[in-house]
Amino acid sequence: MNKPTKIAKEAGITLFGESYGGFTRFLFVGLLSRWVGPRLLGLYALANAVTRITGVVATLGLDRGILRFVSYYRSLQDNRRVLASMATAVRIGFYSALVVMLLQIGFSGILTRYVFHADPYLKVLLILFGLSLPLGVVMNIMGFATQGYKLLKYKVAVTQIIQPTALLAGLAFCYWFLTPKTGLIVPVLLASVISLGFIWKFLQELTGIKAGPIFSEPTDNELLKFSSPLMFMTIISTLMHWIDIIMLGIFLDSEQVGLYHPAVRTMGIIRMFMLAFNGIFSPMISELYAKKNFAEMGRLFKLVFRWIFTFAQPFVIVLVLYPAKVMLLFGPRFVAGKDVVRILAVAILVQSLTGIAGSLLVMIGRTKLNLYNIMAAAGLNILLNIILIPRMGLIGAAWGTVGAMLLLAVLRITECMTIVNLHPFQLKLIKPLFAAILTTGVLYFMKALVAPWHTVLTLITVMVVAGLVYGCVIYALKLDDDDLEVIHSMTKLLHRK
Repeated sequence: MNKPTKIAKEAGITLFGESYGGFTRFLFVGLLSRWVGPRLLGLYALANAVTRITGVVATLGLDRGILRFVSYYRSLQDNRRVLASMATAVRIGFYSALVVMLLQIGFSGILTRYVFHADPYLKVLLILFGLSLPLGVVMNIMGFATQGYKLLKYKVAVTQIIQPTALLAGLAFCYWFLTPKTGLIVPVLLASVISLGFIWKFLQELTGIKAGPIFSEPTDNELLKFSSPLMFMTIISTLMHWIDIIMLGIFLDSEQVGLYHPAVRTMGIIRMFMLAFNGIFSPMISELYAKKNFAEMGRLFKLVFRWIFTFAQPFVIVLVLYPAKVMLLFGPRFVAGKDVVRILAVAILVQSLTGIAGSLLVMIGRTKLNLYNIMAAAGLNILLNIILIPRMGLIGAAWGTVGAMLLLAVLRITECMTIVNLHPFQLKLIKPLFAAILTTGVLYFMKALVAPWHTVLTLITVMVVAGLVYGCVIYALKLDDDDLEVIHSMTKLLHRK
């Protein structure tokens, strides 16, 4: 199987999973927001943000590290080192998560009272979310270990199908039998337990690893050395993802956080394309770099960038032109965040397009450089939030994210060009850009017709029209051989579903 076909197949698997997972999580947040309202949703968003950040701290960069080391050792056919590195990552990650869990529980009161000045129920959420940390950290590391085999189906099945389904099922149970406050807690704990059980089963089937060796295998010091810079990079990267939520909680109140959170959740629709292609792009780049095949690295870099650009644009257009309709899905009170949707759509598109440049830097061993990039972007994000949130509220947080993403994009692309003489730009990008311009024009002139319709009917209509117009223009401009391979591979994949 050639590399474009392999990327298309694995990206198709991931895209299917990301689409299901993104829709299910979107539905989860939509139903939760309508049930509990902005204030409780804001408390949930703050507890979730803190736990995501502490979870990354607990992971110690071992998830990204194990991805590189499994794919690297497998290219050298060193199965002993593969299993040793997996055991090291899972063991160290578990111990680290226990320590961080206790710290989150211990500091939950201080965070609630002195940092966020929030309702005391936030302390309860921080404690109970903290209990899920060891489960989530180990599950994440195991998922990346399976990805190192250049197989995404196991990780996708757990993180994008099983986990969000469990969240939705837990919410339904709470809605029918419990109270709104339990709906903030039970789904998270239930999903963590179920997801860990499934990923452990898949990892055993794929590698034959047993529980005993995880705690008896010698520590792979090379993995720890490589992962340390990744820990800081991932911490800061995650902080960037959640810093607007955190700082809105510091400067404003939980209700404002609740109004902002659905807009952020909606951006997952765009990010799923980066995640879909990046999942298989990373181990392939690691293998090609080990073989010093720079020509193929450059080809794949351009190819994946173009595919992300092509698939993401129709969704960005709909979010920019119909933000009020999107936010109405969460309830009438959330329409106040419509302008945030427009601004964040631009920021997330930039992040999605240049995320593979960051992965390329990591896979060629430039983890410290990528860390410095994210530190610079995070610093700018924090500075802009401090300046803009007190003056502009939710809009200020969104513009802070845009500024940080633009800086990160410039740094990553410039460094790829300087270090390995690779860049993602090509004339073939004109085709999707032209298709986007025409699609924007059609959807803009449709607004007067479809705006009075029911929210769901309006969004379904504009998505169908956007897909048809955009797809027809791309097809009329003639597809390249690589594009035909992608469509053929993904079509075959969908027929198997």
